Amino acid sequence: MQASIEIGSYTFAELATAIALALNTAGGQEYTVTFDRSTRFYNISAPGAFDLLISSGTRLGVSAYTTMGYTGSDLTGLLSYTSDTATGTVFRPQFTLQNYVDAEDNQGSQDANVNVSSNGTTIEVISFGQEKFFEFNITLQNDIVENNCNNSFIEGDSNGVGNLRDFMLFATGKFRMEFFKDRDDTNNSKNVILERTRQSRSGTGFRLVELYNRGLPGFFETGNIVFREV
Repeated sequence: MQASIEIGSYTFAELATAIALALNTAGGQEYTVTFDRSTRFYNISAPGAFDLLISSGTRLGVSAYTTMGYTGSDLTGLLSYTSDTATGTVFRPQFTLQNYVDAEDNQGSQDANVNVSSNGTTIEVISFGQEKFFEFNITLQNDIVENNCNNSFIEGDSNGVGNLRDFMLFATGKFRMEFFKDRDDTNNSKNVILERTRQSRSGTGFRLVELYNRGLPGFFETGNIVFREV
């Protein structure tokens, strides 16, 4: 059988759902697809044996196997297969998010119009639902290697600035991502997309600022950025 996944931007969980939908639409049994956030591996399973034609299928070159982390040879004759390569990336700021505003406290009506009667006594708001936004500043990102940066609350990372730059390049590409209010609680996330940065009201550009004025050369921040819950 051939299963097709619609081209688009997916979070880890959304891709698992899309894979399961594609397989169950095309196949003759019920497939289950799960994603392990600790390893970033996918698992595909079914009640009966099935094959994944990773290296010999008819869709080589346009297959989603690499995106899913299946990079080896064909997998045949089993009930379950786990990908062999971690997929996607995870960005963990080195310091607590600053100027943080939770989405529950940062809401607005989507495409709202306010109609006022001619005598001003009746006001009607027409909208397409509520929008929620997370706002924060990622700051004190640096390339210091020492654990906890000499016992401060800043985590050591030899590529902290590069990681932040890569994250912002991904975010300004308007790709969907998962946001964890508690980064150690991987069971509770919100799907978000970048709304705006201090450099770009459309969220398509960014500018990292080195904190010279705070006496911190080598330390960078994004300034306040806003993500919309989707």
